[in-house]
Amino acid sequence: MSLDKNFVEEYINKGKTIVLATIGNNSPSLRSLGGFVASGLDVIFATLSTSTKVKEIEENSNVSVFSQHENQELINFFNITIKGIANKIEEIQEIETAYELLVKRSPHLKSKIDSLGKESYTFFKVTPKIIKLLDFSRKESNERLKVINL
Repeated sequence: MSLDKNFVEEYINKGKTIVLATIGNNSPSLRSLGGFVASGLDVIFATLSTSTKVKEIEENSNVSVFSQHENQELINFFNITIKGIANKIEEIQEIETAYELLVKRSPHLKSKIDSLGKESYTFFKVTPKIIKLLDFSRKESNERLKVINL
């Protein structure tokens, strides 16, 4: 099945939040993120370098990102799950690009990040290995879930 990268990017960016799943102490950790941006099929986010997320991702970079818009009717229910690898962005130019993308989508992040300095944050890019699209608008139940291996 072909995948419309623009559709995935637009859908994720139109959402208010995403859910990030990591593994810590052999147990899943879920948290809602408002500071994120989709760029193509990748998802970029920043977090304080002292956060638990950073430690968990350093120990196990396999993550899931879940995007679902609020107030959907069941008949048209839709969401996207990305399973992939969260890589720390380390190159200065790539950090600048990630920062610009994040603050363009969520302008409130600028003052938050700038007040502590970019060096206080760790920037991550989630590169997908699997994308799942759940679409209840499909009439046939066997067509509702599409799993794309990348």
